[in-house]
Amino acid sequence: MYDAACLSTLNGKNIGLSGTTKTYSATDKITTTIYLEKMTPSGWSTVKSWTNSTSNSTICNVTGSYTGESGTTYRVRGYHRVDKGNLVETNSSNTSSFTVIDSFC
Repeated sequence: MYDAACLSTLNGKNIGLSGTTKTYSATDKITTTIYLEKMTPSGWSTVKSWTNSTSNSTICNVTGSYTGESGTTYRVRGYHRVDKGNLVETNSSNTSSFTVIDSFC
């Protein structure tokens, strides 16, 4: 399984996210979930999540967008699941953290 969670765009406060789960051959079901998380004093906290599933496929993509808060540090975490018969494979991924700042022109 190939998997990735990505920060696809960061334009001022606008955050674009994506996640991909890819297999070498078609499977019964592929599920990709991405979580936008923000840093809090007690650790990472989920702000919002997006999920997509495909059947009899080799790839599952999911995208999302969010308007962030200036000065807040975020990361994108991915959860990837592949089901084939009685077998289940899972994995996770995440980006480096990033801080949203106001754009000044």
